[in-house]
Amino acid sequence: MILANAARGEIVRRLGGRERRLCLTLGALAQIETILGARDFQDLVARLSKPSARQVLAALSALLEAGEGAAPLGPTQPEELARSAVTLAEAGEAIAAAFAAGGGGGREGGGGGGGAPARHQRRQDCRRGADHRH
Repeated sequence: MILANAARGEIVRRLGGRERRLCLTLGALAQIETILGARDFQDLVARLSKPSARQVLAALSALLEAGEGAAPLGPTQPEELARSAVTLAEAGEAIAAAFAAGGGGGREGGGGGGGAPARHQRRQDCRRGADHRH
């Protein structure tokens, strides 16, 4: 069983028959904004409501790379994910859950609920240079 660091906003979801760790870091968020061509966070939310399949794969890739880092548990590149057994429903749910756990929603269990204490702890972890694979 894969563990997630809830204080960091990590989540674990089953994708294509495998448990995978995802995390919405600032770097992943910036990568997703660039992929979607979003001008700001509100624009990003609007664009995420109607993404293309390519955008879903790219967003999932960014979240997996942030969650698993240098020791991936399966495919992380969009091209590899496209050839994997990951379903659209799995990808969509995982992306939504990662955003919720990262402070964008607050409905996800396991991510600290996205409240202020969890966000404050993540900022402290980043300042201390905490390794994301605890």
